[in-house]
Amino acid sequence: MTLKDVEVARLDPGRFQAVLDPDACRRFLGRLESAAERLGGRRLWQVNSTEQGGGVAEMLHFLLGYLVGAGIDARWVVLEGNWSSSAVTKRIHHLLEDPSDLVGFGRAIQTLLTDRNQAQRIGEAAHRRMREDYLAPRRLTQELDLIERVAG
Repeated sequence: MTLKDVEVARLDPGRFQAVLDPDACRRFLGRLESAAERLGGRRLWQVNSTEQGGGVAEMLHFLLGYLVGAGIDARWVVLEGNWSSSAVTKRIHHLLEDPSDLVGFGRAIQTLLTDRNQAQRIGEAAHRRMREDYLAPRRLTQELDLIERVAG
């Protein structure tokens, strides 16, 4: 397994003023500012299997760019290797529900590094879900919810 750093371009979250209701945008930008303050200079890491070609990867370029644009030190690394096991995705989802389970997350990542076909299936499913369920402001709001839970 190797880790590859992915460059995250800074994007101005103020761009949402053109598409969101003014009150909703003010609340959204306020939450971004609050998240940056709560993190207090701590680094937010995004770890996944690919830099491009999957739904999550397509979304991360923008998602992380807006977090960086809001003053959050967000980094992205790609795990290069083989991936496996759909049970692992349940562990990762559990980690999002309970961020304190880092040991379980580590085991999930370790398990994923064996089956390339499973990685393809996960990437295709993520791509479909991204197209169907995620818009940048919605996903950023979910990230802010997680940051608030973790950073207290």
